[in-house]
Amino acid sequence: MSNQMKTVIHAMLLNALWFSVVLGVAYQHQLTAFVVFACLVFVTVHEGWQRSDWVALMTGLVVGTVLDGFLRTSGWVDYGQWFHGAHWLPPYWILMLWIGFALSLKIGMRWLFKHYWLGAAFLIIGAPLSYFSADKLGAVVLQKPTAVMLLIGVGWWFYYSMLYVMNRSWRNAYES
Repeated sequence: MSNQMKTVIHAMLLNALWFSVVLGVAYQHQLTAFVVFACLVFVTVHEGWQRSDWVALMTGLVVGTVLDGFLRTSGWVDYGQWFHGAHWLPPYWILMLWIGFALSLKIGMRWLFKHYWLGAAFLIIGAPLSYFSADKLGAVVLQKPTAVMLLIGVGWWFYYSMLYVMNRSWRNAYES
């Protein structure tokens, strides 16, 4: 299979994961999200699991737990009543999205690493818009939309910057 086809498949799986998670939460039907998540994990592992994948995954879990945990604890984002975890933890489905993004970085979202500022701009704008969209679709309620969107933008810029520095191998394909 060509690299371009792999990129398309990963990007489509990431988009499918986001929609299945957000709509699954909004309409109380999470099974589809688990199936899509399992497919994304399978495809990623099938492509070959490397140390850089673990770095992306663990970094995403830490940043996601801290960022979304703060948003939940502060009351800035209401993740719904169905979540019954520790008050400082974000819901598992938010962490599924962080993991899904991390898994798609090496192949599906690798283009983010071609030019640092282009990738950063995409995430600084795109990540807050995904939370805004989740709010509009009924998965979350943003209590302080402006503050949340600013914090999400900064948080995702921080996450991207860490990955950019730590995973030079992902950039090698673009550097001569």
